[in-house]
Amino acid sequence: MPPACEVQDEQLYAALSDGGAGSALANLNATVCHGFVRPGHGIFVRLAASVNNGRGAASRPTNGRVQVEIDVHGGVFAALPGGVGSMAQMLLPLRATVDDVEAQATHNGEWSGCLTLGAKKLSRGRLESTLRGIIDAGDPAFVLELRSVEREGGLLGFLPTRASLLLRGLAQPSRLFVRDTVVPGHIFRKSRVRLCLGWLRWWLAPLAFLVASWWLFLQPQEFLPLIPLLSMLDASDGGDGGQASVVSVLPPHPRSMAEAFQLGQIHAELQRQLAPRALGEPASPRVESLLEQASNVLGESDSIKISPEQMDAMLPELRRLETNVGVIARVLGFFTFVNTMWMFAILGVSLSVGPTLFHVLKPLHRRLRRLLRWLYNQILLPSVLRLHRWGVLEVVIWTSCWIGLVQGMKMTSATDIGEMVSLTASGLMVPALGYTAVLRGKRAPKDVLATIFPLFFAAACVPWALHYQSTLYGYLVVISVYSALGFGVAHSQLCLCIGFDSKESCARCCASSLALILSFLALRSSGVFDQQAGARDILSPFSSAISVFGTIVLFLSLLIISSRRYLRSSKWGYSNLLMVFLLIACNIIGQTTGLTGMANTATTFTVLWLLEKYAEFHLEAKWNGWALVFLLSVASWRASLWLHAHPAHIVSMFS
Repeated sequence: MPPACEVQDEQLYAALSDGGAGSALANLNATVCHGFVRPGHGIFVRLAASVNNGRGAASRPTNGRVQVEIDVHGGVFAALPGGVGSMAQMLLPLRATVDDVEAQATHNGEWSGCLTLGAKKLSRGRLESTLRGIIDAGDPAFVLELRSVEREGGLLGFLPTRASLLLRGLAQPSRLFVRDTVVPGHIFRKSRVRLCLGWLRWWLAPLAFLVASWWLFLQPQEFLPLIPLLSMLDASDGGDGGQASVVSVLPPHPRSMAEAFQLGQIHAELQRQLAPRALGEPASPRVESLLEQASNVLGESDSIKISPEQMDAMLPELRRLETNVGVIARVLGFFTFVNTMWMFAILGVSLSVGPTLFHVLKPLHRRLRRLLRWLYNQILLPSVLRLHRWGVLEVVIWTSCWIGLVQGMKMTSATDIGEMVSLTASGLMVPALGYTAVLRGKRAPKDVLATIFPLFFAAACVPWALHYQSTLYGYLVVISVYSALGFGVAHSQLCLCIGFDSKESCARCCASSLALILSFLALRSSGVFDQQAGARDILSPFSSAISVFGTIVLFLSLLIISSRRYLRSSKWGYSNLLMVFLLIACNIIGQTTGLTGMANTATTFTVLWLLEKYAEFHLEAKWNGWALVFLLSVASWRASLWLHAHPAHIVSMFS
């Protein structure tokens, strides 16, 4: 390899790589000619390089075809006309297939391959005119970066070139090399200030949305009067100008034992105050105040006024509700189905809005170009590209999501509908964040994106979990946090994989789950929230998610860590002791504190852990598994009998 190219490769690696084993190929060069997959379209590139035996062995290409990702670095985007550079950056990195026509010759240190870019859509005239336009704009140097797709993004090599060299190579097909061996590689390094400004510009709109969301949650009176409720959300059920919640149209009924106890006291006092009416005497003036207290207990004082007849009818309604018959049980069950359908509709809209717009506008693009070519090329397309490049579309998208949160918050008379409207706006944050990432931050490492995206989504959902006291929002927050820590779900045909993306993620999720559950239980049992009015509401939206999902992640990680295949040392015993202790502790705590999800999860993983240990001892160590099961069963039976015979001992523990 020539010394100049060797120095240039080292400079490019230092300036553009994100660390790792190094590049698999050195002195990467190429010749070009017009493509021949479709006559007059595409550019055919024949690559040639030296195999770098010292570094990058993991990403070294082998015989046959290699799937690669091609990225572009340098000032070439600014030289493209009319916003094309911004659109081009959104399409990077490109995926292509390299045919290793001489990969079998790697034993002598040489490698060659070929690929075609724009084989069917990049016409010869467009290619040459674009290259001439870049040359007229100063002919800036740029670098093509090749990475292997199959080998976890391993770096193959760098190819510095210019538009003038490519145009000259097209004029002399497959004879003139297009590598720019003169340009120094260090000029492509981004300064720290530029990197910081790039990250700041990337997250400017999302962070502004996040601050505005929390501000709306904390100070709603500053925004709600300024933004009107949309007419489609202001439709009334009975012409009163407001939405009606599901609970408000059902017969009044308590939704918890505490409400039933309070209503029972009010009903008994109401019966005493109405007793003179049976004797023909006027009822006590306290009747109205008692009925108002009943409305306040049900939380419906603004929309429903409870009558004495409705108070008398609550007991029969509760009996029908307990047996899942009657209008209340059927209507609530039906709206559970409706909310499930609504949730899937929000998910479908969030995932399909981008592809749908692309496919809908694709024929419109051709029709407008055919009918109004001048208007389209000179006014419409440049305006859209400018709005896209200047970030106006980005601001409009994020503002629309925020206005959706405002619309849900304004629906005070039907909070269940308002929650679903806000959930729709929160779901649309996903394509909005994806658009911002494609526009500003697509070059960020994938592991960084996989961490900061879920954390941002969780931070944006926390205020609405608190505002609506929503268990669904609580689950979204907890699941997003665990996704950022490395927990995930993968699927294939007839296969669903639930777990962690690495050993480090498994240990991280285990420690985080344990800390989260301990903190949650400490805050719940300490009574600190009883000293502040309304502070307990901070925990209730996340209670179910932490006790169920947090426990699942904790025990799933411990089930993996406590396996003999995971640890073959003295730490195996400690991990199993920790597993046993936490299984017992979570079962006891869940049953005694009302966290049934935690107790049920602990019971399920107890069975899974016993099965796993049975496989270890009986199948690997050749122990007698039946004797072990018998001894454990006898011990559990005797302990259960003793506890039932001495319940006062358990009562004294929690008194």
